[in-house]
Amino acid sequence: MTVDKLGPRALARLRTEERIEQLAFAHLDEGGVEAVNLRAVARDLGISPSALYRYIPDRDGLLTALIAASYTQLAEVVESELGAQAADTAAADCCRVLAAAMRRWALAYPQRWALIYGSPVANFHAPAEATGAAGTRVIARLGELLQHARPSAVAGTRSEVLMEDLYAIGQDETPGLELDVVELGLELWAKLIGLISAEVFGHFGEATLRDPEEFFLRSVDRSMRALFGK
Repeated sequence: MTVDKLGPRALARLRTEERIEQLAFAHLDEGGVEAVNLRAVARDLGISPSALYRYIPDRDGLLTALIAASYTQLAEVVESELGAQAADTAAADCCRVLAAAMRRWALAYPQRWALIYGSPVANFHAPAEATGAAGTRVIARLGELLQHARPSAVAGTRSEVLMEDLYAIGQDETPGLELDVVELGLELWAKLIGLISAEVFGHFGEATLRDPEEFFLRSVDRSMRALFGK
């Protein structure tokens, strides 16, 4: 059902839920996940904490909503960047666009990146049914691009366990991918998360790496050559 077809009460509830999310993100962006709590959001909204429970069951529910929304925001940025590319843009170049878009979003919203790719929140686990669809949108787009990959053979012999795992990952994300593509693609994904997190969380340090963007792009280029030969 579209927003314009909602009744007054349903529309009012939707607007309140959107406002709750905005306020919670403001606390997250300013003070990290520790600053996100129902009492602070209720105070900002001008209602009692008990009244907030009509919209959010508890802090876990609020964090779950923020995680799903963060994944969605990241995916929308990536998809917008990819959508702006010419139709004949090479898959390798689209992967570069995807990687750069992820990095830019993470640097713009470091606390949101930390929420979805940083250390787990203590005593909290987001339910997969609430976050899984949003959380797999970017890697699904990467999987689509990897269908065009033509890698050289990956050196070394895989164990049966690894082959089974890679096959299952490929079937889950993009059925039909060769195991070499799945392995190199998974390596690329881990590299993106790791490099971006290292920069966002300040692990490189200015004295060590003065231009982390160049380092990031060169690293992505190496993966593109391994996957696409260019």
